[in-house]
Amino acid sequence: MSKIVLQSRIKNQGGVTLIELLVALGLFAVITITATQIFNLVVQAQRSTVASQNAQEDLRYIMEVVTKEIRMAQVDHDGVCVSPNRVYEPVFHDDHDNSLSFLNSKGQCVSYRMDDGNFEISRVEPSAEPDWHSVTSEETELEELNFRQTGTVPAEQPLITMRFKVNVGGDTVDVHTLNIQTSISARHYE
Repeated sequence: MSKIVLQSRIKNQGGVTLIELLVALGLFAVITITATQIFNLVVQAQRSTVASQNAQEDLRYIMEVVTKEIRMAQVDHDGVCVSPNRVYEPVFHDDHDNSLSFLNSKGQCVSYRMDDGNFEISRVEPSAEPDWHSVTSEETELEELNFRQTGTVPAEQPLITMRFKVNVGGDTVDVHTLNIQTSISARHYE
């Protein structure tokens, strides 16, 4: 008797219809596509955040080093790095870009410039040729670097205004533009 009951139960159970299978498959596809798009958005946001953090680190380093060195610049009485009896010498290359040279507190000739989108520093002995080193990462591209000087020795304390226009990002993330400006005065100007 149990065999007859089991066979009747098997005959009464129906399988999944084709329409039910297609509906389930469609819902699974929609959920999978939605989850994939959300994952891609999260990965893209993370890349953008990391690129922005790297650029901010680059700029923070540049600002710390440059500010300290510019503030501690010495008057170049002998004219070994800049014109005699000057502290700074901005050199204008075109409307947007220029370089800045001065004698630092260690007696080295220091120059800052932008080359091919990179911020470069040269620190050499007075008789040596500049030796340029880039201090920016691949995600950080300088679009504009500008140094302006107000005041000259001995009448006034010189003030350097430094302005950056920086593109942050790369090939895989959106590019953001940052405009940064700071003014720095020399401690030694007599």
